[in-house]
Amino acid sequence: MSSRPQDAVTAFAHAYEHDELDRLARLLAPACEWTAGDVVIGARAIVERLRRDSERHRRWFDELRREVRVEPLGATRAALFVTEYLMKVPGQWHRRQLRLDVELDATGAIAHVVERSAPEDAEAYARFLAACGVAASEAD
Repeated sequence: MSSRPQDAVTAFAHAYEHDELDRLARLLAPACEWTAGDVVIGARAIVERLRRDSERHRRWFDELRREVRVEPLGATRAALFVTEYLMKVPGQWHRRQLRLDVELDATGAIAHVVERSAPEDAEAYARFLAACGVAASEAD
């Protein structure tokens, strides 16, 4: 990756890791697409979705810590390996792993993100939510 795209991906990873959604919004292309089961189109809509998810996590859990590792995949693509550590008092915790495949446009903005998790990780996350008292309908 050239310096500029690598900088954009690194900044995106940092903003995602630290839940800095205003900073993350500035890194997204206006027509960015985020695919995570469904497709959300547009920087504003993506940030609204991420903000909603962040607020729900803060409501559901007593602590959330996120670590992101970046792996460049070429001049305009990278994989972000995300590990979330979720904790609910008294002593329930879960490690959730995601992969974000990120693609940049010609201007160096984030143009496309595909969020993936292994089926067994998604199932374990659903079981953890249930154990924490989160209704399946609320988690959708």
